Amino acid sequence: MEQKKYKRMLSAYIFKQVFFGALYVCAMGAVAFYLQNMFIALAVLVLCVVMSVKMRRVILSRYKNLLDEDCNPADYLGFYGEFEKFTKSYYGKIICRLEIAKALYYMGDSAQALRYLAVRVPEHSLLPQELMLYYNLIINCYFHREDCDALEIVKRKISELARSGNYPVNIKAGFEAMRDFAESAIAFVKKDAAGAMEGQQIFENAKLSRLQSVCNSYRMACIHLWRGEKDEAVRLFNYVRDCGNGLYHVKLAEEKLKEIADNVN
Repeated sequence: MEQKKYKRMLSAYIFKQVFFGALYVCAMGAVAFYLQNMFIALAVLVLCVVMSVKMRRVILSRYKNLLDEDCNPADYLGFYGEFEKFTKSYYGKIICRLEIAKALYYMGDSAQALRYLAVRVPEHSLLPQELMLYYNLIINCYFHREDCDALEIVKRKISELARSGNYPVNIKAGFEAMRDFAESAIAFVKKDAAGAMEGQQIFENAKLSRLQSVCNSYRMACIHLWRGEKDEAVRLFNYVRDCGNGLYHVKLAEEKLKEIADNVN
């Protein structure tokens, strides 16, 4: 039943792309034909191609919101699992596999996510932007597993990439930010409130998706708890529990709330 649901989701996605793409092409073609001007027709054709690409992104963003706004990693996994089977592009399959691994992580199966990345996503096949996403996901998985040794190894690897002459300045800056994220994860696992809080500063003025807000709130709640600020910790854990939907953070927040309640009693 679940697989049929995800196939229907993929079919709806394909239909929307084809239907609205064809509708737009016909409209632009009609305008060019009516004007009967070769230069305008070429301009319309270029505009049509650009708008078709943007339209594809808009349609796909709705499915990305399954995770970013609905916090539903199970459906996200199902959709991209079907998408990966459908797409014929090697690079398209790699992108789908990154999203599949991300869904596995947010479901709380970080071990499976790491295995999947190791087997299905060759690091050498990734462009620099995807490479940053790849390492971000690996850091998150080791953070979930509270594996400081692995996090240290990943941090050193990312530091090497940040110093590499193979990447432009903006990409190296991205790797530097990723290294800082790894340091923050290590501090969090060690329950170093000051170090973990320093890593949270990046979120202070950022516009967050619901997914980011829930994850950020869980980390902040833990920091408040380590500081003895129980009321604020409880408020944030309750937010995670109520808004996290299918994220693994919900179960962790429930465990923390029970632990706090037991200590009070």
